[in-house]
Amino acid sequence: MKLSRAAIVLFTTAILASGVKAQTKKGKPTKKPATAKPTKSPTVVCNNESGYEVWRNLPPADAKVKFESRVDCVNKNYTLTYSFEPDVRLPFINNITKSDWNGSIAHPDKAEICLAEGMGPGLQENVPAGKHVGQNIHYAEYVYGYETSKRVQEATGFKLLNIGAATCGTPITPRPHYSMHFYTIGTKDRKKIMCKSNRGFFCEPATEQCSEAAMKYNLDGKGLEMCKDNVTYANVPAGFRWTIDGNPAIGINAASPGIGLHGLVPSDLAAGVETPLLLFVQYDSTIVANHIVLWGGLPLGQNNPGGDFHWSKDTVYNCHDTVKYPTLPSKTFVDYIAGEGRTYISITGPTSQCKRSFSEMWDSTSSPSSKAGKNPNSVTIFN
Repeated sequence: MKLSRAAIVLFTTAILASGVKAQTKKGKPTKKPATAKPTKSPTVVCNNESGYEVWRNLPPADAKVKFESRVDCVNKNYTLTYSFEPDVRLPFINNITKSDWNGSIAHPDKAEICLAEGMGPGLQENVPAGKHVGQNIHYAEYVYGYETSKRVQEATGFKLLNIGAATCGTPITPRPHYSMHFYTIGTKDRKKIMCKSNRGFFCEPATEQCSEAAMKYNLDGKGLEMCKDNVTYANVPAGFRWTIDGNPAIGINAASPGIGLHGLVPSDLAAGVETPLLLFVQYDSTIVANHIVLWGGLPLGQNNPGGDFHWSKDTVYNCHDTVKYPTLPSKTFVDYIAGEGRTYISITGPTSQCKRSFSEMWDSTSSPSSKAGKNPNSVTIFN
């Protein structure tokens, strides 16, 4: 995917991650989906659309993942907290400092390796022919996932939690970074999200898509939820823009295989690299994820060396449809606790399906088997 010069200028310091996209098994891609039916256009071919191209799924215990949920029926709210520690086995992302923002001093060969696997030249993506990103070691995304329990899903609407580590970065964010997604859809539904991406991180323009699944990304902007003025996007924060094709406020299509279409408040980019960035993801005219992007140095304590770090952001939504979205987060938190070496990512919001208050905790390291989608060590405390 080639970026315009305007897009490069706008996003050079952005922290816009592409999220989780492709699943591999023992280093091999999963089975390809059936070829989609072509449209009337004879120039469009859909035989390489895939929902999973860069996702390398790893056990949550590798990142010492912990999850805690608190549902308060008295005050009718919830808090979900996903925490982790850096996986020291990952390449490039564990040697970042304030003076070495993307690890190039610690790894002089980093640029060359990332270039060979798809990152470059410059901010362009150039994945070698015949090779999917998910087969790469460095230019890929490592993901540690957890599926919530049924009652957490009923009370909060959130089903799947993933933290992904992009060790080479992406064409939009060329520095190593983490990408946290709180999904309102489960693994099964995410597998249905597919688009043509030419082996890379991002979907091609809407004019090059032809399958029903790819069209549901709404890359052309049609079908996106709008307020009555038909100008302001609905159910998102003030100033928010979806990264559709040709949007001058963004400058680039940032839809991702297996994820959906990203969107953000462009002015948030001015906060700088160290500040977490809040985004949302939509698919099929529906918001499907709350997305927080972290510079790779944050979980290493480099935002505030030797001390704790705290960031929070309140969210008020345009034209909020509380029937369709009764539990959208009202606040997002990111905390690094120096004494623990652990990063906490939390969202809080209202709950409309609350039968009994409870807290639920899960520690991926307390069991020999810690598989995404399972929570054998869940502990419940009723209030």
